[in-house]
Amino acid sequence: MAIRATRLAKLTRPALAAAYARTRLYELLDELSGTPAIWIAGPPGSGKTTLVAGYTAQRSVDCLWYQLDRGDSDPAALFFYLTEAVRERRADVALPPFQPEYLGDLEVFGRTFFRQVYRQSPPFLVFDNYQDGPGAGTQDLVLAAMEELPEEGRIFVISRHDPPARFAGLRARGRLAVVGWNDLRLLPEECRGIAEARNLRLSDGEIEQLHVRTQGWAAGLVLLLQGLRTKAVTVSGVAGAATPAVIFDYVAEEIFEKLEPPIREFLLQVAYLPQVTVSMAEQLGLATDALRTLRELARSEFLLTTIQPEPQLMVQLHPLLREFLLARAEQTGTAEQISARQLASARVLAEHGHIEEAAALYIRVRRWEELSAHI
Repeated sequence: MAIRATRLAKLTRPALAAAYARTRLYELLDELSGTPAIWIAGPPGSGKTTLVAGYTAQRSVDCLWYQLDRGDSDPAALFFYLTEAVRERRADVALPPFQPEYLGDLEVFGRTFFRQVYRQSPPFLVFDNYQDGPGAGTQDLVLAAMEELPEEGRIFVISRHDPPARFAGLRARGRLAVVGWNDLRLLPEECRGIAEARNLRLSDGEIEQLHVRTQGWAAGLVLLLQGLRTKAVTVSGVAGAATPAVIFDYVAEEIFEKLEPPIREFLLQVAYLPQVTVSMAEQLGLATDALRTLRELARSEFLLTTIQPEPQLMVQLHPLLREFLLARAEQTGTAEQISARQLASARVLAEHGHIEEAAALYIRVRRWEELSAHI
């Protein structure tokens, strides 16, 4: 009975409760219909799964939906569930069983498996939560599915990250296109549509405040709208500091805690800076990895937004992320470590002309001589 429940969860297209139809992106996916594989890449809470679920439902597409997870590290279980998904559509389907001798080359077995799938079942597949799959095994599986895909078939891959290097050949041959964060980012009119779907009528100014605060992040918008409905936050508070605790919980669970410890500490240190340059990061004692870290985070255009490109890279934190990090920076480490983090930031801010922000930190750490010098 437990296996049946897991299978259904892994193989079922998510339900769309009160979802806003993103017509702009549906049309984009229609325009890409000549490309057999589409990779949807964006941060958590950017509406990736909702987009594909809504698109396939609105276009009445019979898709095989497979949610990858760490349990798929066992290839036998992975192909068992895939077989079950196909047999839900055709009970008489004949697919090759996975044998231990195939462990050495999953891609070869995968190609044989998907050739049979495409002959006997609708060739429309969705691989959700790619980032949770078991590394190389997931790559072998998805590559095999893409390489064997017939002309009338399509594959959607939903991931928090861009395609790995092994997919470069498919992209070069025009068989794989990427829909990224800049495509997924909500426009102001889409913010309005989502608010109205929740029976919230807001003025143009209020919508603009919400859009600026969330930077088009769907999860942030929805959580702020929930705060408006429950009066946990006012629209005027959206532009200020009144952020529902649930947003901080979401950022902690889905973003911050999943980063490597050095990256977490990096973000805590730069949280006090309104803008961040490589030289500022280096002055904070992050010289070794500062440039690489900034470039990697800025490339996503979610955690950090690029204000000025290379060679004088300057970025700023997402507003909601920065609020979370400032709160977390006050709670992480001993009192001495917190004060040291604030003092280091104050000195960097002062040197780079952010005198008011520096003064506020000097006051908090009681460094009166340094405060007086900059006044």
